[in-house]
Amino acid sequence: VTSKVCDGQGTCIGKPEITTQPSAVTVSPGADAAFGVTATGALLSYQWRRTGQPIAGATSPTLVLPQVQLADSGTELSVAVSNPAGTVVSSGVTLTVSDTAGPVLIVDGAAQRSVTTNTLLITGSALDDGQPAASLVASSSRFPGEVAGIIDPGSGAFRIEVPVSPGANTITITAKDGAGNATQKSVVATLE
Repeated sequence: VTSKVCDGQGTCIGKPEITTQPSAVTVSPGADAAFGVTATGALLSYQWRRTGQPIAGATSPTLVLPQVQLADSGTELSVAVSNPAGTVVSSGVTLTVSDTAGPVLIVDGAAQRSVTTNTLLITGSALDDGQPAASLVASSSRFPGEVAGIIDPGSGAFRIEVPVSPGANTITITAKDGAGNATQKSVVATLE
């Protein structure tokens, strides 16, 4: 049933119709999330909703949520399109914020090093979205297991001491964020 509203002079307008529903969006933390709707009808107005509640100032066919974070993931969004003849509400869509990138890992010094002692001190920084990485370990091609690094909780600067043996030692440094996403860098240390 199509609703119409007519003025006293025979001009009628029908209820809005949504011709293109909003689509679900997946973005990385810190990115903008954009949604859109297409509707037909006269004198249209729009009101975007987050989990059923109106979003202040979100009154156009497009909605941009700036710099979304992991806490925004799972938010349901919809839009009400209205005119004097009635209101239609779009299907709800979900915002997904997915952190798939590991921390930014910077290792100080050269990737290939000569050492004269049986311990190599490695320094650098490990940051994830401006915060220190959740964990940092190093493993060596010449020794079993992992060595935990010390990460400064304020700056993300780290230091890690790794045992080395005579010859070439490939040391892999792994930084992980809270979601388990990892970044790795390798250093080859040759004990002479």
